[in-house]
Amino acid sequence: MVVESDGPPQPRYFFQDTDRRLGFRIDPKMTVSGSAAAASFQFTDLRSASMRLRKSAGPLDVPIDEKGIEKYQTVARTFVPTDATEVQLVDQVPGAVAINGWESVQFAYTYKLFGATYRRAITFLNLPEHEQLVFEVTAGSDDFKKAYAPAYRVINSIYVLPLVFEAGPT
Repeated sequence: MVVESDGPPQPRYFFQDTDRRLGFRIDPKMTVSGSAAAASFQFTDLRSASMRLRKSAGPLDVPIDEKGIEKYQTVARTFVPTDATEVQLVDQVPGAVAINGWESVQFAYTYKLFGATYRRAITFLNLPEHEQLVFEVTAGSDDFKKAYAPAYRVINSIYVLPLVFEAGPT
């Protein structure tokens, strides 16, 4: 969506969620494409890095507690490419995304794919409206920290976007 209030036209990115829009900001070194169920982000300065944000088909009603985390880990492992070798769970972080009152759990894996080493973090975000998003960041091991920081800023920028924009003071 392009908004023209109070200045030059600006793109606003959002997910349509029934009667509301969840807006987000992207990093200047990112491009975004998407569909009704997912947004894919590419880093223009990091060739092997990408980010996805999508509605989950996973365990929506499973609490993020000691028993539930095992189920989330099983689902998270399915996000690692099937051709990957030397797959290792290197981190498990309950509460990885501490914003908007969301519950979250993150699993980070390292693996090799066609000789290159990658790191992938899969985060399940349980929204209060009984919805779940999956936030996924993948990069070559050397670039992962450089990719994760701006990806996290995108998640941290999510806000309810007004359906109608009004002009500000003149």
